[in-house]
Amino acid sequence: SIHAQNAFEVLVGTRETERALQLGRLFTAQQAKEIGLVDDVVQNNNDGRDLAIKILKEYMQVPSE
Repeated sequence: SIHAQNAFEVLVGTRETERALQLGRLFTAQQAKEIGLVDDVVQNNNDGRDLAIKILKEYMQVPSE
């Protein structure tokens, strides 16, 4: 989608976005983290669940107003 392309472009730059889209480039988890596509990389599902719970708890501390 155009929104995903725009977000990708902001994160990784215009030229890298063009090349990635044209070539159908896939990124490893570590590469995605290095260029800012993802915030964290986990080793397994349990670590992912634990991190998600931690992040959700942080969000729950944000005042609603």
